[in-house]
Amino acid sequence: GLCDGVLTADFFRGHWERLPLHYRAAERGTKANRLPEALSADDVMALVKRSGSSLKMFRRGDAYDVDDFMVGYLDGASLIVNQADRCNETLFALCRSLASKHFEHVFSVVYLTPPGSQAVRLHNDDQDVFLLQVWGRKRWTIRNAPKLLPYTEEMLGKESLVPPELIGEPTMEFTMEPHDILYIPRGFLHEAHTCDEPSLHITVTVPTSDFCWGVQLVKHLMNSAHPGKHDEQGLLGKAMCGDMAPDDAALDA
Repeated sequence: GLCDGVLTADFFRGHWERLPLHYRAAERGTKANRLPEALSADDVMALVKRSGSSLKMFRRGDAYDVDDFMVGYLDGASLIVNQADRCNETLFALCRSLASKHFEHVFSVVYLTPPGSQAVRLHNDDQDVFLLQVWGRKRWTIRNAPKLLPYTEEMLGKESLVPPELIGEPTMEFTMEPHDILYIPRGFLHEAHTCDEPSLHITVTVPTSDFCWGVQLVKHLMNSAHPGKHDEQGLLGKAMCGDMAPDDAALDA
């Protein structure tokens, strides 16, 4: 659905790593995002219970640490499961399909946010993301990209607030509803919050900064300077990038 309904030639020409896109199911139909029918509440609960150390909790931008995730959720903390496709067959199939058709490597992250709350504050990412709304509604604000296509060390809003002078006026403000899809290119500032109902959305992440030649070059140089120490990083780069991973012989030339 996502491949055929959103990832079209027009999308890659006009939006990919250029501009955000809000795909409104009410206007275009629900076929592009079928997760509301594919994921039940029991599926999500089972996923969270199996997630182990991949489960993190955040409340209004700050990490929230309690032993019982239900206690945290009832206290306003969002449940965030990284690499959720490892814990659920539906998400695994979705990520494998997108990887084989378009992106070589993708992974999914679950965001379950209680009413009247916010998981993370205003920030940007070093990855391109597709957000698929499953249940509930969430209010989103998209702002400018202070730096286009940032690397990991250039992200903003992760460990400290985004400097006010880098925050532009909102370019998009809207509410995500079930079956909607939101695409945010890496670099664009964004934030979201729930109102009077809980929200579940799945973020499908394309780690595009890891695909860059500059990142792969740094890894190659680190391997050359410290043979053996960074072999795992080099293998990871090839596994993630497939044929796009830089060839060592070519880099030496």
